[in-house]
Amino acid sequence: MEKKIKVLKCVRCDKHYLPPVNTCSNCEEIFREFSEEEVEGTGKIYSFTVVRVPSKHYKDLAPYLLAIIELEKGLRLIGRVICDDFSKVQIDQPVRLVSSKDRMHSFALIK
Repeated sequence: MEKKIKVLKCVRCDKHYLPPVNTCSNCEEIFREFSEEEVEGTGKIYSFTVVRVPSKHYKDLAPYLLAIIELEKGLRLIGRVICDDFSKVQIDQPVRLVSSKDRMHSFALIK
């Protein structure tokens, strides 16, 4: 079963938001009604970097790869990509969500 990510959708114009927002930037007037929706936890790497000097909270993970992941509907989020060989990671490489805790999303490469 594929993991999913919760996003907000404006009930007026259907624009999706991640992270959550308070007002819809797409509607012509301030509109604040949203519904919660789930999107597939698969996407592709839009950009990435290897973190070698992390903050103290993540020092046990270093080095690790952080990436901007582009999901369906044009949504992007920052997540950790779990892999053994950083040299094999490429832009547009497909990934899938493997865990999500406290808005920290971890992805694995799809081979």
